[in-house]
Amino acid sequence: MVIGLLTIVSIPTIIGTSEAVSEQRKQNDQAKRSEKFNVAAACDVNHVRAKEEVDGRFVVLRDGKVTVYLSYPGDSFFLYLDHAPGGSERKSGHPFCGYYFQYPGADFEGLVSTISDDPPMLNWIFIDRDTRELKYGNRTQSLPNIAGPWNWTEDEKWLTLEDQEAFVAVEEEEGIWAVYYDKEGDLSGLPEKGKILDVQLERKLLCGVESKRIRV
Repeated sequence: MVIGLLTIVSIPTIIGTSEAVSEQRKQNDQAKRSEKFNVAAACDVNHVRAKEEVDGRFVVLRDGKVTVYLSYPGDSFFLYLDHAPGGSERKSGHPFCGYYFQYPGADFEGLVSTISDDPPMLNWIFIDRDTRELKYGNRTQSLPNIAGPWNWTEDEKWLTLEDQEAFVAVEEEEGIWAVYYDKEGDLSGLPEKGKILDVQLERKLLCGVESKRIRV
């Protein structure tokens, strides 16, 4: 009888501990998903020039589009530039600096990025349903398009959309690469001109600390 009573008394303690652990794990997950990060493209191709222009290059936002930009020796960190077509003038873009955020009115997480530092402004990252381009804009602009679910791979290193790593870089003009979404993997709906490279989009945490699972 005493043993049975002790068992019954201990049940609330066990339940309370389990709930606390679950809540702590949830808070840890939410904290990780709100960590700001940059994004860099990664590719594995034999074409030397294409690989040099895309692999390891950071993603920036410009003219409503998500673009892979070249970096140059001597440039400040987080400043990624490319040559304008037909000349030596450089065009700048705003480096992607974002995090995961619950998309309003949906049961999935979206992806947001700053689009300017002064004043600070955030936009949603989404896929244009018609062109397959990665773009950024306000919620109204993102609504008719594919705004999520955004996530990461099991190792928390690479971006995924709709549980896929289906991104490609398209050379729209010489030296200018834009990021597209090739969901079906057959390049359908993508621009017919220019080179197309399969790319992965790597999370680069701003604090420089690798994302790790937190054990509770």
